[in-house]
Amino acid sequence: MKKHIELWSYWLGFASLVIAIVMRAFNAVGLFLPGYVVQGVTVWYMSFFKSALLFFLLNIATGIRILVGNHGLKIVPRAGIGAAS
Repeated sequence: MKKHIELWSYWLGFASLVIAIVMRAFNAVGLFLPGYVVQGVTVWYMSFFKSALLFFLLNIATGIRILVGNHGLKIVPRAGIGAAS
């Protein structure tokens, strides 16, 4: 299941990034400009850019989780303020 999450998050992130770049390129030459941009209402290139970032971060986190799980590494919390003695 983790491999599927890693694979899908990578390709969804890549597709979102390509869409964001294409929309930004069209914007640079004056095509597909909305009349006004309202956050949360208008589909804009920044929406795809942020989703690409989210998917790539999910991919990295899943990859690290797979790596840690395969090598049997244990992440031990450090003792600090508020830690049980």
